[in-house]
Amino acid sequence: MARISQLGAKLLVWLLELMVSIYLPFLVVSCHEGPGGPWAARFLVFGVSHGYLRNLGRPMEDYRVDLISFFLIWIPALVIFLSLRLASQFPFGRILLLTLGGALVIAGYPLACLYVGRGMFFLEVELVTAVVIAGIWAYRRWPASVALAIFLLVFHYAVWFIFAGATGGGEILLWPLWRGALWIWEYSGLLFPILGFCCALLWAGYLRCSELERSGQGIAATRID
Repeated sequence: MARISQLGAKLLVWLLELMVSIYLPFLVVSCHEGPGGPWAARFLVFGVSHGYLRNLGRPMEDYRVDLISFFLIWIPALVIFLSLRLASQFPFGRILLLTLGGALVIAGYPLACLYVGRGMFFLEVELVTAVVIAGIWAYRRWPASVALAIFLLVFHYAVWFIFAGATGGGEILLWPLWRGALWIWEYSGLLFPILGFCCALLWAGYLRCSELERSGQGIAATRID
């Protein structure tokens, strides 16, 4: 059983690092992309002017901007993931994942919405409240039930999605060939809260596993003494 628990904890860490690695560049790029967005367009102009990104074949000619946006997410995602994997071998890496990872999963999507000018005063108040509640929960100062915690998390992302929407074409950023699938466009904005919600659940699970691990080590040390 202990071995299974250890494998589950390792898998949880891997999934959290993977999701955070995707979520961070996804938010950053989405804030600067749109139809003909500036980042991808600048890279395209630079590449064409230097003799690159030409003759990609007829099917890909219309997807060059989308393809650049795709790589702007997935290359940094790979770098971040490998960096987190390396940092996780040290104590400071775990602390970094718990603190900055927690801040990202709770405040990342709302901050992206505020950055693109889709904020409202009551949304800003909700964000501050959510961060405070998450901090209190993380430090065990508010013993909320799992059901209540999940409900508050769903409420947090639902409020921001309903009143602020998405910050860009999420489905195109993750996979450019989805542009031809019209039905995906209707639900593409849901990618932002869904990714954030999944990251938040993984972060919460990782936080509690870390607490159990530390408490187990403390009990073992007490028995040895």
